Amino acid sequence: MDRVTDVEQLPSRTDIPSNSTPFSHTFRGATDGPGVDRLEITMPISTMVGPSEWGGRRRGRFRVDLEVGNGVAFLTAGPSLGGGKSASLDFNPSRILGDDLFLCPPSRVIETFDLVLCSGVLDRVGPIGSPIDARVRRVDVTRDFRVEDPLVFIEALWGTRSPYEKRRILHRDQTTGGVSGLGVSTGKQGWVNLYDRGLRVGLRDLAGLRWEAQCRSAWAARGGIRRVGDITEGAVRRLAADRWEWSRMGETIAGRSSVARAVWALDISPARKRSLLGHIVAVGEGIGDELKSGTLRHYTELKERLGFVLAQGDLPPARLDFEFGAAVPA
Repeated sequence: MDRVTDVEQLPSRTDIPSNSTPFSHTFRGATDGPGVDRLEITMPISTMVGPSEWGGRRRGRFRVDLEVGNGVAFLTAGPSLGGGKSASLDFNPSRILGDDLFLCPPSRVIETFDLVLCSGVLDRVGPIGSPIDARVRRVDVTRDFRVEDPLVFIEALWGTRSPYEKRRILHRDQTTGGVSGLGVSTGKQGWVNLYDRGLRVGLRDLAGLRWEAQCRSAWAARGGIRRVGDITEGAVRRLAADRWEWSRMGETIAGRSSVARAVWALDISPARKRSLLGHIVAVGEGIGDELKSGTLRHYTELKERLGFVLAQGDLPPARLDFEFGAAVPA
């Protein structure tokens, strides 16, 4: 598994305005559950307009950027690999309907899709069949959390490991170099990210985290989403629940004293307790701890029994509650 720490650059804390009152900014839109923050689709077409109606051309496909609501939709069209012609759309329903703090509820995705189609898409391409049957290539499902200190959760959850993960990264602030987010992936199927929402939108007093599952088609199918018409509240909730469980970002985090007491309560030898505690601290600090595979498996089983992930300081046990959308005592 690769672990890297500088994949995505986010705004510096020093660039964030500080002239607003505490908690004067709040999340809007899908505040009672997961929302949809990006959608990529493809559909077969029978006709398309001439070159003068497009903004450019690349690799044999025409492209145009369409202003829709408060956002932009990206349309490309041209020959498809399997023969014939196809069109692809890439847009963010949340940005089209609102500002940087708005999260599109699943119930409004089709409405947004129709708005995009009527904002220049159907003037340029003629779909074969109903656009509602367009194939979903990527859908991002997201959940916002209210927390006092986002960094505590980001750094602590770095020490978890998801099944079959291939990459785990820390996003860093472009100026200070400080940690601003966490990402985990199985490879080409998608990414799950957890990042400081205030840093992303440039609002110092927005104390929150955003969990984001970037789901390519194979992941999206786990929620039953294969075409645009499949994007319902139930499907989005199923997909989000599946990726939330896999990402293990709802694990309980706790400070060193809580973890130490839990380790010492295990029915293992004192020497093994000291070794396990040292391993947990090393992993939590991002130092790494080289262990033989058998020992690592044993320690992984013991850590599962603890039920804690190490956090900095003397934090009492807490976790991110997906349903409540906030950090809660564990």
